Amino acid sequence: MFRFSSRYFILTLVLFVLEVLIAAFMHDDFIRPTFGDFLVVILKSCRLKTLINALYQPIAIAALLIS
Repeated sequence: MFRFSSRYFILTLVLFVLEVLIAAFMHDDFIRPTFGDFLVVILKSCRLKTLINALYQPIAIAALLIS
């Protein structure tokens, strides 16, 4: 059940850096609140998928419930 996935770890890092860049440099009314929140849910699902070897649907549901 627990397994480290380097593919999802790299994707998690890329999404995290993108989130930091959006938070630091985007000061508008659309991209930061809307696109940033959208990416956070994907970031959470990738973070869960990095450590848990499960089907993607339960991971996505868990990420949505956490969000």
